[in-house]
Amino acid sequence: MPRYRVILTLGGVLLFSLLVSLSVTGQVTQTSPQGKVEQSEFVLPQKHKSQLTPAEQRGQALYEYYCYLCHGKTGNADDFNSYSLTTPPAKFADSTLMATLSDTQIQTVIKGGGPALGLSPQMPTWGGVLTDKQVDDVIAFIRTLAKKAQ
Repeated sequence: MPRYRVILTLGGVLLFSLLVSLSVTGQVTQTSPQGKVEQSEFVLPQKHKSQLTPAEQRGQALYEYYCYLCHGKTGNADDFNSYSLTTPPAKFADSTLMATLSDTQIQTVIKGGGPALGLSPQMPTWGGVLTDKQVDDVIAFIRTLAKKAQ
C-alpha cells in the first residue's frame, strides 16, 4: 500500500503542476488596494476596416472568384490566364480606358461575353451565372481599381 501512496502523491503533484501551468495566461497580474488580484483584459485585434462600400466588397469577392485570373488581382491584366490569351484582357486599373467605358457597356460584356460588343471571344459570358445585382457589384468594384491606380 505504501507504494500506491507515493504514486498517488506523485500523480497529485503532477496534476497540480499541470493545472497551475494551464491557468497561467502569460499576462501580468496586479493586486488592487483591496487585495484582490486583477488581470488585464484580453482584447481581440481589430479587424482591418475596408474603405470599400458594401456593394464594392461584394463585387470584390465575386471579382476574385471569377475575374482576377485573367484581369489580375489589381486590374492590370497580369495574372495567370492573361498570358495565355491571344487578345489581352481589359486593364481595369487603366483610368483612361475605364473613363471611356460606361457601366452599361461593362455590364453587356460581363453578361454576354466579349462578342456582345465585338470584343474577344475569349471573354466568357457570365450572364447565366451572375445576377444583375452581382454584375452591378462587380462593376462597382472594377471602378475602384482605376481609382487606386491614380
